[in-house]
Amino acid sequence: MTSRVAHAILESSRGAKSSIWFPSPQPIKKLSELLFEKKSLVPDDCPPRETRVKVFDFTYNKQLYEKLRYSASEEIYNCLESDAQQPKRSVYFIENHDEPRAIMAFGRQRSLMAATIIATLPGLRLFHDGQFEGRHIQIPVQLLQEPKENIDSGIKQFYDRLLGFSNNSALHEGEWKLMEAHQAWDGNESYKNLLAWTWHHDTHTRVVIVNYSSNPAQGRFKVPVPEANVKSITLVDELTSLTYVRDPDEVRSQGLYVALEPYHAHLFGMKTD
Repeated sequence: MTSRVAHAILESSRGAKSSIWFPSPQPIKKLSELLFEKKSLVPDDCPPRETRVKVFDFTYNKQLYEKLRYSASEEIYNCLESDAQQPKRSVYFIENHDEPRAIMAFGRQRSLMAATIIATLPGLRLFHDGQFEGRHIQIPVQLLQEPKENIDSGIKQFYDRLLGFSNNSALHEGEWKLMEAHQAWDGNESYKNLLAWTWHHDTHTRVVIVNYSSNPAQGRFKVPVPEANVKSITLVDELTSLTYVRDPDEVRSQGLYVALEPYHAHLFGMKTD
C-alpha cells in the first residue's frame, strides 16, 4: 500500500528529477494529487545547489503499530498522548503488504480491538485488502492471483459495525479528546488496561472505550456532560446494540463506570435528555 500512497520526488538544482517508478502511474498520480500538496523545506531564493524535498501530509505511524502489537495499554496510552498535538497527520494500520495479516500477528480478538483503536483515531485510517474478511495468508505483491480463503463471517460483521460507527460525521469533522481512566474502586488496578477517547461535533458525541488486555477491566471516565437541564444520559453501544442509561450527577461526580471483558470494547453514541 505504501507504493500506492507515497510518491516522493526530489528536485535538484540541476533540473534533474529522481522519482520512484510505478508500473501504473496514472492512478498513483491521482492519489498523490489528492493526498499531498507540494511543499518546500527551503525558501524560493535558496542557493541553487540546495535540494528541495516534498513534505508528506501523511506519514505511517509505525510506532503505534509496534505498541499495539507488542506493548501493554499503558504504553499505548502514552504513545497516543505524545501524538495528541498532530494526530491528523498520521496513517494508522494493523496490516499491509509488508506486515503479516492482523489475525496472525495479533490473534483474532486482539486484532479486532487493534482495528477498533486505529479506526476511531484522528488521521488517515488504512485497511488492507482481505482484512475485513479475516484472511490469514500474507500475499507477496508480485503475485497476480491469491489463494482462496473462507470468509470469517464474525470478523466481517464486526468490521461492518466498526466502519458504520467510524463513518459518523463526528469522527471526521469533530474534536477528538483522549480520556484518562480512573480506578473503579480502591485496589482495583485493572483500569490501566482501558483506553478511551471522545469525539464531539455539533450535537453528536461518540465515546470509544477499549479493554486492550487479556483480563477483565473496570474503570471510570470523566465523560463531558452538560451542566444544566440533563435528566439522564443514554449510551447506545453500536457494536452490540445494547442501551445503557446513566445518572448525569453520578457521571459528573464519579465518572462513567465501565466494565469490559478481555479484548472487548464499547462504541457509544451518547445522548442527553
